[in-house]
Amino acid sequence: SGPVIRQYVYHETRKKEVVLNYLKGYEGYLQSDGYSAYHCLSPKIIEVGCMAHVRRKYYDAVMLLPENARKSKAGPVTGLEYCNKLIALDQERKKLGTVEERKEFKEKKMKPVMKKFFDWAEKECLSPCSDGKKYRDALKYTTSQKEYLNNYLLDGRLEFTNNIAERAIRPFVLGRKNWLFSGSPR
Repeated sequence: SGPVIRQYVYHETRKKEVVLNYLKGYEGYLQSDGYSAYHCLSPKIIEVGCMAHVRRKYYDAVMLLPENARKSKAGPVTGLEYCNKLIALDQERKKLGTVEERKEFKEKKMKPVMKKFFDWAEKECLSPCSDGKKYRDALKYTTSQKEYLNNYLLDGRLEFTNNIAERAIRPFVLGRKNWLFSGSPR
């Protein structure tokens, strides 16, 4: 695999036409944060989801629980534990040498845990719960991103999170408030 490429393209809107025009003619993998505009791309583009975004939703739901409920094995705590386990497995995968070894590791070690996680989330979506809106949102996000998160398993080169891209755009995100009253995007 070649070098990691980070590219930030600024546009004044987040309309899907911007994404469609920018990626016209591209074929391959595209990792993103789950923004719905990416779901409308060419079938030659395989979207890969981000487990960090999934984990964050469970983390936020857990932080709303009373302190004593955070140690339970139910609801958002279970979701967060699945995410933590998968991210820990991904750290093991990163230590492997070849792309083939990494893909095999994903198939043997990560795929079964991902299946259990998605089965659990789908079952939880169907049952009434009392753990609040953030938890329901985490479950809905998990199940809606299942296809894209599973695409991570297709290639040993693919990352489990889009943290590289998130870190690359951090200066823009932090600057937004400072630039809020600027006269123009320029």
